Amino acid sequence: MSDIPHPALLPTGIHDLLPPEAEIEAAIVSASDGDMTAHGYERVKPPLVEFEETLFSGAGAAMATATFRMMDPPRTA
Repeated sequence: MSDIPHPALLPTGIHDLLPPEAEIEAAIVSASDGDMTAHGYERVKPPLVEFEETLFSGAGAAMATATFRMMDPPRTA
C-alpha cells in the first residue's frame, strides 16, 4: 500500500462531520453560545481567509509553519 495521500483528500485535520456527530456538535455550540451571551459576551465572526502578509505579521508569525495555504493565481488579461 502506498503512503502517498490521495490528491482528493482534505488537508490534515479537516474532515466532514456526519450525523449524529454533527447534531451533537451543533447542540453543544448552541448551549455554549447561550452561556456566553448570559455572561455578557457578544459573537464575533472573523474572516474565513486572510492574506498571508496580514496573518503572519507580529505575533502571528509563530503560526507560519502550522498554517494551510491556498494560492490564488494572478489574473491575466
